[in-house]
Amino acid sequence: MAEHPKIDLTMVRLLQDGKVTDEDGSERKLDNELVCEFRVITAGNHRVMYIEEVVVDGSGTVAVIRSMENSYELLIVGRPRDEQFPLTAGLTDWNQHSNLGIIGEMLASTDFKSNTAILVVQQHAHIANEWGGEPDKKL
Repeated sequence: MAEHPKIDLTMVRLLQDGKVTDEDGSERKLDNELVCEFRVITAGNHRVMYIEEVVVDGSGTVAVIRSMENSYELLIVGRPRDEQFPLTAGLTDWNQHSNLGIIGEMLASTDFKSNTAILVVQQHAHIANEWGGEPDKKL
């Protein structure tokens, strides 16, 4: 997407109190490496923007997502295998369709008044471990 001349791309990374929320250090390290690689590859590309949003809890996450209403044509969100994160605290009641995850469910709800297309992605554990070791970064 970043290389397409007619696409503007914005990557928004939610951080809790200024740090990546993840109890597993290897996941955090992989996330940081991928974000760093993305930023290096897209440096100087005026159509690509990287934003870090610091939030404390679920209400902060909702505020950031609401601020995106009608700003983008496509939102791609990751769905973690474990939905118990401080960034989504208090939002589990919204999650009626577990296959979308908490954030995907919020974006798909009628409360999110937008014509934005939503793609929810999740890396499944059996794929990550199929070849043994860490998942391929390019999957």
